[in-house]
Amino acid sequence: MKNVYLSYIKKYGGYTGAVTLISALIMWIMPSVEVYVVAKFIDAVVHAGDGGIDRVLSAAILIAVVYFVQYMIKMLNELYTAKLELILSSEFEKN
Repeated sequence: MKNVYLSYIKKYGGYTGAVTLISALIMWIMPSVEVYVVAKFIDAVVHAGDGGIDRVLSAAILIAVVYFVQYMIKMLNELYTAKLELILSSEFEKN
């Protein structure tokens, strides 16, 4: 069954399947990026007394950007997954 599903994704999914796959891979990588960015933020806060207030601000902005990107990728993945499911269920019914 899984091989049939994968062949349908290749045959009928097109860019929708590719976007779903790429967004899933990015979502898989993002927790590591998040940990790295939070570690940099903590490091910047620890060294804020050394005149590194700019580093704290830039690290906080970077955290906000990472969370925003995570949210957007999640929404994109959900949208394209639903679209792919509709396409594939339609094709399964036809066949």
